[in-house]
Amino acid sequence: MQKINLLYVEDNPFTALVVKRHLEKNNFAVKIATNGESAWELFNVLSPEIILLDIEIPKKNGFEILKLIRQKDRHIPIVIYSSYLSPDRELKTIDEGADDCISKNASPELLVAKLRRIYERVTQGEKAPRIYRLSPRVKFYSSAAILYVDNNEYHLSAPEARLLRLLCVKYQEISSYDYLLAGLWGKALESRMPTLRKYIFALNQKIAPDPTLVLKSERDLGYFFGRVFS
Repeated sequence: MQKINLLYVEDNPFTALVVKRHLEKNNFAVKIATNGESAWELFNVLSPEIILLDIEIPKKNGFEILKLIRQKDRHIPIVIYSSYLSPDRELKTIDEGADDCISKNASPELLVAKLRRIYERVTQGEKAPRIYRLSPRVKFYSSAAILYVDNNEYHLSAPEARLLRLLCVKYQEISSYDYLLAGLWGKALESRMPTLRKYIFALNQKIAPDPTLVLKSERDLGYFFGRVFS
């Protein structure tokens, strides 16, 4: 089986080694850049298929590298991998063009699953930025604000599309209420919760034909969005 070429940008040598070993056991070929300048150089030399990018790195931080890469390449998948993912930071990376974000506190299995899902999206020919294949029956074209469910095509309103994009970034995880509220309205305002629930209800109505795709409230935490199998 052909290995997936991944550029991992990480300045902590221990973390880099542990993650590299785990990814290589799961069919990734990993090259490591220890700072922003070497990341930019290796990106241009190696032409990786996926980039795993820390934010807190020397000689150009992760935000700077994200901007540079997106100016040159709108298609390569970029996953932010950081210990410091506040809602504000996550939203900033999304708006700068990251495809996904994952905390370093997440399980190695979740990291591999997210990377594989992005790679499969690319190899299936869906190389336009921000296309999310959520299940075999559901696909979201974020840039065009179109949700495809079986043979149905839904043109989402701007808030609905923004909400679904925020949920897609946290796919198979819980999106906190603060993250969603701030992502939609700039601030985590409790007064906006009824409107958020209305948008969630509307999205649930659209994805209802696929029983494996779930968008549900987790009490006091936020909303879980992902696939479940009985």
